[in-house]
Amino acid sequence: MKNNLDAGNISTKITKIIASQADHLNRSWSFRKLTHQQSISKTERDRIFNELITNPIALIILIAGSFKKTFIKDQTKYQFFAQLQLYLMNEYSNWLKELGVSEKFTELWKQVINQRLEEYRKDASDYKKELGNDIPGAQWLAIVPTGCLHHIRRGKTDIEDPLFKVIINHHKNIFKSFYNLVH
Repeated sequence: MKNNLDAGNISTKITKIIASQADHLNRSWSFRKLTHQQSISKTERDRIFNELITNPIALIILIAGSFKKTFIKDQTKYQFFAQLQLYLMNEYSNWLKELGVSEKFTELWKQVINQRLEEYRKDASDYKKELGNDIPGAQWLAIVPTGCLHHIRRGKTDIEDPLFKVIINHHKNIFKSFYNLVH
């Protein structure tokens, strides 16, 4: 892990990476085709785009929490990941405020991120009960993309859905970017 990491700086960087990659994916012809964007309302297109941002933010918060646990004896690294989690909770909504988005909507973003975190922590708890052991940090790379697909498809999910691979790759690429920022 890199020395002298600044949680605020990393939070800003990964948030901008998430937004950029979400925008890139959302503009791609294949994604637009898989999500039937030509035949759905603007509100529904916006909702899908929002899932491409909120879920990866939740993913990085959850992974930072897993990393934090591995550094319980190293207070500097432990504090970095604890601070990073806190910064990430607010980073995107703060950025939207800077861009002139109404506080009504920026608060909604925080709520949705919190909902996703609660949902995925519950899913991890359920898996832990089934498997009888702790969920390693890498498991978030399975739980969160599955949840993202579930939200995009409004609960009508199928692991054979070609969109699932796209969603997994989106989250994997964001994780790689995060990992490269901190290691």
